[in-house]
Amino acid sequence: MIYVIFQFTFLFALYFSVDYHNLHALSLLLIVWGGVWGLWAIAVIGWRRVHILPEVRETTRLTTHGPYRFTRHPMYSALIFTGLGAVLTRNNAMSWLLFVGLVIALGLKIRYEEKQLRKHFPEYAEYSQKVRRIIPFLI
Repeated sequence: MIYVIFQFTFLFALYFSVDYHNLHALSLLLIVWGGVWGLWAIAVIGWRRVHILPEVRETTRLTTHGPYRFTRHPMYSALIFTGLGAVLTRNNAMSWLLFVGLVIALGLKIRYEEKQLRKHFPEYAEYSQKVRRIIPFLI
């Protein structure tokens, strides 16, 4: 799937461009928070249920606890938080373009994934009305 290719292209470009000499408190906080948030999401659903492709499988379960009570896509949130932290270490036009590309790729991937989840889980519609998509309490 093309979204996954773009997602990883932007992620690798962002993460390999981190300027560790310019790692200030905000960028470090975002990187650490994103890492913790993402690991919590993975721990809740289990490593075996993590897939790069946003397809609903026979083993897919609708998870609504842990970080999933605050955001429907905590692993994508984690990528956005860490990506923003990486951007802030460089704070140049190229880093911001890569970040915007990442956000767009994740947004397209989320739209596709949510269509699949709505088809597979009738209760997803109610869940999506209560829980934000990406950033807890905001978006």
